[in-house]
Amino acid sequence: MKDCKKFIIFYAWGRRNSGDHALILGALDLLSSLIDLSYVVVVNRFSEEMGSQCPTSEIRRYFPKVEVVSSPFDLTNKIGVQRLIQYFKGVILSVVSVVFPKVFMKRAIKTHRFWAALFSARIVLLNGGNLFFWHKIRRNLPRIIALALPLMLAKRLGIPYAMLPQTCGPFEGVVSRLIGMIFESALFITFRDSDSKKRAESIASFEENSCAELPDLAFYLTPKHQDTDRDILKVYGLRPGTYFCVSLRTDRLGSDVKLSKDNPEVTEKKILAVFPQTMRDFEVITGLKSVIVIQVDTDRPISEKVGEILQNMRVDHSILEINDPYEYLNLYHDARFLLSFRLHSIIFALTQGTPVLGIWRTPLGTKIPSMMHDMELGEYVIELDDANIGNLLDYMLKIHSQREELSNNIITKVADRKNSARKFFKKLLTDMTEQFNSTTS
Repeated sequence: MKDCKKFIIFYAWGRRNSGDHALILGALDLLSSLIDLSYVVVVNRFSEEMGSQCPTSEIRRYFPKVEVVSSPFDLTNKIGVQRLIQYFKGVILSVVSVVFPKVFMKRAIKTHRFWAALFSARIVLLNGGNLFFWHKIRRNLPRIIALALPLMLAKRLGIPYAMLPQTCGPFEGVVSRLIGMIFESALFITFRDSDSKKRAESIASFEENSCAELPDLAFYLTPKHQDTDRDILKVYGLRPGTYFCVSLRTDRLGSDVKLSKDNPEVTEKKILAVFPQTMRDFEVITGLKSVIVIQVDTDRPISEKVGEILQNMRVDHSILEINDPYEYLNLYHDARFLLSFRLHSIIFALTQGTPVLGIWRTPLGTKIPSMMHDMELGEYVIELDDANIGNLLDYMLKIHSQREELSNNIITKVADRKNSARKFFKKLLTDMTEQFNSTTS
C-alpha cells in the first residue's frame, strides 16, 4: 500500500435518496476496516453544485480521507445546449481515452481530476445497487452503456475492475449476452442476493472464487456519533419501543417503464385500500404509534395521502423525511418493527436487529423477497397484490409479539454474513496487493 495507486469507486449517486447514499457510505465503512481510505477515490455522479442533493458532503463529513471527483458526464445545472455540449464532450473524451489511452493520459490528467484519478487506479470498483438487467419490464440501453463505460475504460487501459454487491437480471435477448461479457472480464463480481447470482450465471461463466453472494453494502453502515444516537427521536418526540415504522412506494422501476407494465395509480389504489385501515386496527390493539418515513422524494404523495386518511380516523401518527442514512439506523433501532416497500429501509432496520415485514411488487423484481429469504426471513415477506387488511394485520401482530426472539436471530444472521463478506474482501485485497507489488518490484 506504499505506492500511489488508488481504489476508484463508481458511482456515488445524486438526488435525495438515503438508500443510494448508503451504498457508497457502506462501501467506505467496509473498506475502512481493510485499507487506508487515503487510497480511495469516489467518482460522484454529480458535482457539489447540487448542494444538499449531493452525497459529497456526507462522504467528506464521515470519511475525510477519501477524495471525491465528479464524473465527466456531470450535467449539474446545465440545460438545453449546454447540457448537450457537456454530454458530447464526455462521450468524445471517453472514446479518445479508449482509442489512444497513452496519448490521452499525458494531456487529460492535467485538465480534469476524474481522468487523473482513473489513470492512477489500481482497481476500478462499480458501486452496488440494482444495476444490470434486460427484460420485458425495462430495457434501457443508454443506462446500461453509462454503467458499463467505466468498466470498459478500465479494461482498455489495463486496469482490473470488479463489482460490489449487485442486484441484477432478469436477462433476455442479445444485450444480456453483452452484459455477460462485462461480468466475465471482472476480477470479481458480487451479488447481494442469491437470485441475482443465479441469473448472472445464466449469461456468464465465472472462474472459481471470482463470483460470490455477499450482503448489500448498506449492511456495513455503523452508527456515527454514539453520544447523539437518540437525537432523531427527540426531534420528533418519539420514545423507544412506542412506535412502528412504515415506508411506502408507488413509483416504477424507472421513468422509462411503460404504464401498461406498472401503473403507479393502481399501486396507490391498493395501498390506500389496505394500509390505513390496517394501521388503525393495529394501533387500537397495541397502542403503538404509526411513523411513516419518506425515503425518496417520490414517496411523499402516497405517504401524505395515507397520513390524511389516518388523521381523519384520529390515528396517532407522524410523517418523517430523513436524508442521512445514519439517522435511519437510530430511528429504526428503537422501532418495534418496520413495514417497508424500500429495500434499504429494510436493511437499515435489519442492521439494528429490528424485525421487518417486506412488501414487494412483481414489476420491481425480486430483490426484496430474495434478500429476505437469504436472511432466513422468507416468511416475513408479502407481495402487495396478496395483501389484505386481515393478513397484513396478522403479520404485524405476529412480528410485534415475537419482537425480542426475532431481533436476536436477526442480529446473529447479520453478523455472520458481514464477517463472511469481510473475509472475502480481505483475501481478495491481499491477493491483489501481492500480485500488484510483484509486478511493480
